[in-house]
Amino acid sequence: MAYLYIVQHPLVEPGYGRVKPGTRLHIPWNRTNTHRRKFIKRNGSYLDVSNRLLNHELYFWGEYEPPTECVVENGKHIKAVHDILYPVRGVAPVPPDAMNTDPYVFGDYFKNICCGISRRIYMPDDVIIFGKIDKKGISFLLDTVFVVKERVNINPFLNKTQYYKASIEPIPSRKKTYFYRGENYFSGKRYYSFVPCLLTYKDIPRPQLNMSMLGFSVVHGGRSLWSAPRIVFRNRHWNIIQNAVRGAGWHIGVHIDKI
Repeated sequence: MAYLYIVQHPLVEPGYGRVKPGTRLHIPWNRTNTHRRKFIKRNGSYLDVSNRLLNHELYFWGEYEPPTECVVENGKHIKAVHDILYPVRGVAPVPPDAMNTDPYVFGDYFKNICCGISRRIYMPDDVIIFGKIDKKGISFLLDTVFVVKERVNINPFLNKTQYYKASIEPIPSRKKTYFYRGENYFSGKRYYSFVPCLLTYKDIPRPQLNMSMLGFSVVHGGRSLWSAPRIVFRNRHWNIIQNAVRGAGWHIGVHIDKI
């Protein structure tokens, strides 16, 4: 039986300073004590309103803590577009106090190694939605849907790979011995991991999910969530999530090219 989980994740962009729109900036590896979300431009695949699979240049909210380059926009909802993501495979070591990328949405499978894992053990087909409760404590601002495929043990001999360097090595003391691989669209399963995406740059809000429709209640001034009883993930939850994404003018991004 699959369950629905919510993981609150920061939606704070990196600081860009007071520069004019159109300015190109180099953003170093995030070494603050909080994760940063970036509005990323990268090739990938998406489902249109007729559920046709198409390839296109995609814009989406995601996390990539290693260095990037961006073009400043200074919009109301989006401050910059990150269009160059630097690979870190083979780099030794990563900078001290570097933040890790999680969830990692690039390549054949989404991956999740620590966000929310310290509090629970996930099982195949569990659904995790990443984002943040809005200030009013009513809606959940969505940036990633992660459907669990399997748990994977970490092979320390593969410590030069892109995923290891971006997401595993930066974890303090690297005590994690496994990560979760996400289900992808190409497996043919009913539920799959995806990111809401756009085909062109638009300064619009990210999709918002109504918490009560999903069975959650917000407590403590919008800082945490509770559900009673435990929420079993059903097809109606999937429809609520996908309809909210498409209703807000976003597409379903099912694949992001590897870095």
